[in-house]
Amino acid sequence: MRAFPFILAALVSSAVVVSAPSTTALAADKDNGWLRGPHPFLKSNALQISGGFSTISGGGIGGLKLKTAFEYELLGSLWLNLHVSFVDGSDKPIDGRACASCGRMADAMGGLSYRLRMPVPIIVTGTVSGGFLFVFPDEYASAMGVGARAAVAARYYFFDWLGFGVELANTVGIVSHENASGLSRGLASLDALAGVEIQFDTP
Repeated sequence: MRAFPFILAALVSSAVVVSAPSTTALAADKDNGWLRGPHPFLKSNALQISGGFSTISGGGIGGLKLKTAFEYELLGSLWLNLHVSFVDGSDKPIDGRACASCGRMADAMGGLSYRLRMPVPIIVTGTVSGGFLFVFPDEYASAMGVGARAAVAARYYFFDWLGFGVELANTVGIVSHENASGLSRGLASLDALAGVEIQFDTP
């Protein structure tokens, strides 16, 4: 019977250890499922919608920018990235002068993203992509070209499926403007965007 206190103590200790996960689960329920640590990477698809401003040099169009992207998890932190974007820079001078840099611009690109998981619910992403550029000047003929884009983004995830963040990106490319337009065939842009990402699984 002298061993009884030791047996009782062992049972109590085991009960405390077993009940610890339940206590953690209750705490998570009280937080409504909000992330408190690293993002768990539970879903393999991501849809991003962002907007901001694009500055341009060369034969492109700068202005307000809207971008939509889809990403698919290939292997761990490496994701496939597909995106399309549209720039509206159609504001003409008040005095009615011809504006070579006024118009609209779009691109469609594909590439790879690397997602760096942090100790907090923040993911830092680096993306490299390439594809097609489309320029629609108000005063001259439309033109098409090719370009490459490098971007870095940081997003904070309130839930494992919902995050908000910012993105900085640089695009360089070549566009086939007509000689008569006087527009440069080379271009470079700098984008500053903010938006939302929704992660999901497919059936």
